[in-house]
Amino acid sequence: KIIDRRNYNGSTDGLILLRLARDALGVASESSFDKLDEMMTVMYEYFETLDDEEVAKGINILPGVLDHLNLLAGMKEEVVCGLVTGNVEGIAHRKMRAVG
Repeated sequence: KIIDRRNYNGSTDGLILLRLARDALGVASESSFDKLDEMMTVMYEYFETLDDEEVAKGINILPGVLDHLNLLAGMKEEVVCGLVTGNVEGIAHRKMRAVG
């Protein structure tokens, strides 16, 4: 069975893993939830095997985002910044590094 990747766009990594367990393996979310931390670890370990070019595939940076992030990075004394994503933390860092 081919799984349509559009079903996962915009979802958190945890939700993607639960949906994949359901869609690909037929495992109900209630059953796979207890293994979510372990699945996230495996996901991160796999992601670490990819080079930056592979990581960046399919990531589309919205116009102006990099310019604004660079501007904010130069204002560390005036502005406190944080990044909120739905990614496993290590994967979020890898994605940011891969796209610049």
